[in-house]
Amino acid sequence: MQNPFSPAETEILIAAIDRVKILDPACGSGAFPMGALHRLVDLLGKLDPNNRYWKAQQLERARQDRQLAEQMQDEVNRENALREVDARIDDIKRSFDSRFHALDFARKLYLIENGIYGVDIQPIACQIARLRFFIALIVDQNVDPTARLRHPTAAESGYQIVAADALVPMERLQQHQFDLFDDRIKRLREALELTRHDHFNARTPEKKARCASGMRNYGRKIAATLEASGLPGKTAALLANWSPYDQNAHADFFDPAWMFSIKEGFDVVIGNPPYVRQEQIKHLKSKFKEHYECYTGTPICMFIFTNGVCNC
Repeated sequence: MQNPFSPAETEILIAAIDRVKILDPACGSGAFPMGALHRLVDLLGKLDPNNRYWKAQQLERARQDRQLAEQMQDEVNRENALREVDARIDDIKRSFDSRFHALDFARKLYLIENGIYGVDIQPIACQIARLRFFIALIVDQNVDPTARLRHPTAAESGYQIVAADALVPMERLQQHQFDLFDDRIKRLREALELTRHDHFNARTPEKKARCASGMRNYGRKIAATLEASGLPGKTAALLANWSPYDQNAHADFFDPAWMFSIKEGFDVVIGNPPYVRQEQIKHLKSKFKEHYECYTGTPICMFIFTNGVCNC
């Protein structure tokens, strides 16, 4: 079908697709996030069959990140960030190169990196979901016999799927007059965000491992800073000990800012949450009553997440 929209309208629509944040808070093995991915890929294919607008959008995002990097306070972080952004721009150009990838590869890659998120309490389900995203990408890569390629395993891939209890938000940092974006920890946050992005784009196991170690290190430093500023030690410890790379455990809390660097919430929430008899979760009711305005104590509450808060 021919694109019925004007170039200006097409550009607006593609920018909206690039900005959208989709969450499945009970993603299981990833069926709903994969459905969202394929639907968005289909839309991009109809709107922008040659990826001209989509490529321009990704390059513009990288250029904006470069401008932010230039404003970093710490000189070392600034130079590292500038170097990594320049490398990312080169990687974007390669991702759109039809000699190496099918057209859908770049569509999927940047939708997965920037727009689709999943949470599940079962680590094995998260591993399967990551594997599905991995396969969705690898099928659109062309074989290059002259290149030395090493594809990351599904467990190493930085897809935005985490094992956590989506119904239990972390104690709100605002209760203690600061948050994860406070100026006092801005430099550590800058370094953590850079390392997270580097991990997603890393193409070798060695760099994946270095980035994972760096993220854990920055996480511990941020948690220590928060505790020194008055955050209860239990909450600070939750932040320090959480790792998206532990394949055999789930976090006992969910916080979009800490886990996904999302402060404003999600645009779309999808999912098919598990249904259990309310008598089986009596031990959780006090937590739910404390955190959710829609709590009734009896079946059944359909929930919508905004910044980890249920609004009905």
